Amino acid sequence: MSTDIDLKDYIKISDAECLNKNPKTFVTSIFTGSEEETLESNSEVDEQLLLTIPFKGNVDLRRLRFIAETKEDSKSGPKSIKLWINTSLDFSDTEDTKPVQTLTLTEKQLTGETIDLKFSKFRNVTSLVLFVETNQDDSHITTISQLTIIGKPRSKVNMKDLKKVEG
Repeated sequence: MSTDIDLKDYIKISDAECLNKNPKTFVTSIFTGSEEETLESNSEVDEQLLLTIPFKGNVDLRRLRFIAETKEDSKSGPKSIKLWINTSLDFSDTEDTKPVQTLTLTEKQLTGETIDLKFSKFRNVTSLVLFVETNQDDSHITTISQLTIIGKPRSKVNMKDLKKVEG
């Protein structure tokens, strides 16, 4: 059985999207691990974020790890997060579409503690959608410094290696 890994090399980072982000922040910053750059919600709208993360191939997801360092009172890390797979959503869809899993994060979990996913529900994933519905302090700005997606790529079957069974 193969070991779970950080799947950042399997993310199509250039195709990752985030709705309602502050225009001065970038979704790609949460995958680089840079402490100077964060992803933040648009304070002129609300604290919600809707991230769509496509993968280069099919993957199995096991855990997520968030880091949300807040140095200002007006900013807070995510609290309630809904997850979907293999779909594309906008904010109106989040109310009508049942999530695969809902997470309620603690402040301790925002320091890099891993959060287990329901593994049987996150197999053969081509994209992950995260809807940050609320944040820890009910502030106007949600911030995420880093997101690590842990799992493993699915191995592909090479049809040329299959042999015809006689009989």
